[in-house]
Amino acid sequence: MKKSLLIACVTLFFCIGNINAGSGPFSLKKGGGSSTYDKGSIIFDVYYGFPNLGTTVLRIGYGLEGSEDGYDKGTFGPVGFKVEYMLSEKMGVGLDINYATSQIQWHETYDVYNQATGLYVPTEYDYKVTNPKLGVLGRFYYHFVRKEKFDLYTSAAVGYRSFTLDLTTNDPDYIDENSISTVPVGYRIAIGTRVFFTKNIGMNFEFGIGGALFTGGLCVKI
Repeated sequence: MKKSLLIACVTLFFCIGNINAGSGPFSLKKGGGSSTYDKGSIIFDVYYGFPNLGTTVLRIGYGLEGSEDGYDKGTFGPVGFKVEYMLSEKMGVGLDINYATSQIQWHETYDVYNQATGLYVPTEYDYKVTNPKLGVLGRFYYHFVRKEKFDLYTSAAVGYRSFTLDLTTNDPDYIDENSISTVPVGYRIAIGTRVFFTKNIGMNFEFGIGGALFTGGLCVKI
């Protein structure tokens, strides 16, 4: 993880250095060139983010942090879609829709009293907790480095984000003490880049807080 972060940071600063120096694959040709976006441009991004720490939070919340036997976990996402409309050559507004889910499941065995036999019988119960999260955020963008095939921006977003815990179990006496009530408001503050391979198609990368630490995917400009 640390090695991947270091490589990503070095690559990003190398690209920025080439741009500022007027050289490299993302620099403008001498005498100028077309800008990345014009007023009225629309940019679509699809992305996948990592890491998804939801299963770690669930495992701690349900007291499974030291357990490995009889315990399973699963994650998906966050996966998302963004659209940005350029108000000017530097500023844009848009929408970010994303979804992620985390899941843990485990089983426990208890001695249950059987009234018919008068004996305690070992009985296994299964538990599964799913934590789906949906976000719909309005975004503001400021593009502070813009070249022909390279764009570096900062972004702030706020909007709706759901957070629920869904428990299923065959244990009739289990009471979920981890049920919580949260305000359905989400946010994100990020710095990102888009690199275009053609006039209209490229890749997007973003680092931020409020959601996945890193995201990456494809972008299309029209």
